[in-house]
Amino acid sequence: MSIQAPFRGARSFRGGTVVVLVGVLVGLGLVVRWPIAGRTTAAGSVSGGGADRSIADRALSVAANPSIVEMLDRVDRERTLDELRRLSGERPLCIGTECRTVPNRVTGGPALAWAEDYITTSMSALGYAVSIHEWTEGRWSDRNVVLRKTGVLSPTEEVYFVAHVDGVSACPAADDNGSGTVAGLEMARVFADATFARTIVFLFTSGEEQGTLGAQAYIQDQTPQALADVYVLLNLDVVGYDSDGNKAMELYHGNHGPSIAMAEVMRAMIPTYELDLKPLINPGCG
Repeated sequence: MSIQAPFRGARSFRGGTVVVLVGVLVGLGLVVRWPIAGRTTAAGSVSGGGADRSIADRALSVAANPSIVEMLDRVDRERTLDELRRLSGERPLCIGTECRTVPNRVTGGPALAWAEDYITTSMSALGYAVSIHEWTEGRWSDRNVVLRKTGVLSPTEEVYFVAHVDGVSACPAADDNGSGTVAGLEMARVFADATFARTIVFLFTSGEEQGTLGAQAYIQDQTPQALADVYVLLNLDVVGYDSDGNKAMELYHGNHGPSIAMAEVMRAMIPTYELDLKPLINPGCG
């Protein structure tokens, strides 16, 4: 399922970044343990059988969970906006003591490589298992960055959050798709201290502007079993600009049954957690 949403303003940004987190965690019961104020608190149960209509039905009656509220409160708007500025060339992007300006993030270029190195370094420090998937298609070559946090109850079932890091050469690509990239990175930070039933995977791809080349290469290189292990996949693309100011979060499901159910989960979670967004369910593919 693909998600597009604005995050202008503090409340809009908070909702645009983490409604994915809320919908998946509560609707699928992914969290096993979440530490709050020195204690460990249960934040959900494990549900089986995939993301079906029963999940959406159950989400409609779910009250706000204190553990999820704590997760939402950990989302740092200023940190994420600063990271977006650094990935878009307004400020230098630093790895350790070395800083470089990223004027664009064109597939195969040095600026995108620096951004990928930044993701790898910063997320490794949080304890994620980081791997690099290299790909070549025609005259294009680059890599995808994969972060993995193994689940403790159903580790072979994987929940994917996907965002493409690359952009076009004519602009700094802040919205398309620096916004989805920093949203994924902020979720990874929030998730770092939690224990999950299922395995969490963040996939940061390249080559999207040339025709989703990196994502397609990643899929082609997976075994049939690895593809069967994908329990849910959520794609974050262009989540940073609200051109008409209507605060609409577009949830694209492509007329795919499980994706429709997930869109309904997220729509149900928005009022539960008082997120300043208007969900629009779209049958397209985003």
